[in-house]
Amino acid sequence: HESDEVGFLVSLVQCEDEDGDALWYKIVDGDPRSEFLILGDKGSIILARQLNWEQQHDYNLTISITDGVHSVTTQVYVQVVDINEHRPMFSKPLYTANVSESTPIGTEIIRLSATDLDQDSKVVFSLHSAQSSASLQHFKVDYFTGAISIIQALDREAISEHVMAVMVKDQGTPAKKNFARVIVTVHDANDHTPEFSVSLIQGRVFETSPVGTTVLTLNAVDKDHGENARIVYALSSGNVGNAFTLDPVDGTLHIARELDIGSMTEYMLIVKATDCGSPPLSSTIPVHIMVVMADNAPPRFTRREVAAELYENEPAGISVKHLDARSTSSLNYELVQGNVDNAFAINPTTGVIYTNSPLDYEKIKVYNLTITATNMAGAKAVCHVVVHVLDRNDNTPYFHQSEYQGWINEDALIGSLVFANRSSHLVISASDKDSELNSLLQFEIVEPGPRRLFHIDSTTGAVRTIVMMDYEAFHK
Repeated sequence: HESDEVGFLVSLVQCEDEDGDALWYKIVDGDPRSEFLILGDKGSIILARQLNWEQQHDYNLTISITDGVHSVTTQVYVQVVDINEHRPMFSKPLYTANVSESTPIGTEIIRLSATDLDQDSKVVFSLHSAQSSASLQHFKVDYFTGAISIIQALDREAISEHVMAVMVKDQGTPAKKNFARVIVTVHDANDHTPEFSVSLIQGRVFETSPVGTTVLTLNAVDKDHGENARIVYALSSGNVGNAFTLDPVDGTLHIARELDIGSMTEYMLIVKATDCGSPPLSSTIPVHIMVVMADNAPPRFTRREVAAELYENEPAGISVKHLDARSTSSLNYELVQGNVDNAFAINPTTGVIYTNSPLDYEKIKVYNLTITATNMAGAKAVCHVVVHVLDRNDNTPYFHQSEYQGWINEDALIGSLVFANRSSHLVISASDKDSELNSLLQFEIVEPGPRRLFHIDSTTGAVRTIVMMDYEAFHK
């Protein structure tokens, strides 16, 4: 063994001489560095120096034996047995790898390498320890090749860096081992959807809040990293009338236009949060916004301009319109302008407008009323009400003249127009104080005798002949 000390007996060479002469032994070849010594009179070969297997594995010593006259040689083969004196050595003390958390199971990410200077050295690899014990569940190392591969899906959000110690061990006696460090950095993959902490977001905003007022701020969280975690917000639906704007970066919801509690008392918005990964992932959340009145807000009509229609001749007390104003305190309604002839009245508590007397379309067709609503603090709101009076067929048509005269030549052709005078034709005219369809008139000759001679245009009132005229038969 290369570990045997100087003086160790390597071998004993024995030789006989028939004459019985004393023999003398000597190493004559195969020992270039004089590492062996043979006792000349005994033939015992011992170590003169400690051997080194790495320097020379074996020796073929030539031994000369002589009795002073005759000599003979023999060969002694010495094999140096290597002892396990060297630790296996990794090719480098630190191995690193950068992998995506979406890397498939079974993928090889690092291959370890080690050498041992001892004879016929064979080394084996293993995972020894880790900074987090969970890391040992994600990787394995091939016992013989040193290939490190993934055996369980990686999750950067759970462990972003795996720090492990790997061991290499030889198979000598006693076995020697060595260690190296392995660092696996896990890069983010876009595998998480943005998440809101609640399932519904609710907010309130005063109707009188100015444009630009912040209503609320939405906040979604993405467990990914970098661009995969950067979130962009957008209004997906429900933004009736574009009442709100949403900052795409910080998720702040602002009032975009003046709110009107009369037209919209609440909004149900759908907000989408989308990350900037590839491909992008998104999620949505409903946002319920209530429009309310401030405690010190002045009263406000739900509609500032209102129209109503009412037939003429309806009896007094007919309801025309119910006005609705919003206030945090009780209101007093008052009709302040446009009430010609005191035709209308308003209930000061309920805001119901009603007639004081029957209306006459032929007298006034449209009323422009101004109504105020005053709260307990004296603050007022104004509403304009336009009342259109609808016509009823309550007027009899009347002729413009009680009698009409006309003339025609007896030789006039059938269908000739009757003349009122020498320059104009005879046209029967009448009027009706009603309007529209109720004022459309139709003319007709009702007496049988004249109906056999003349025809009147039902629309224009023009009179024509329908037979040849004979002065002698009927001159008028």
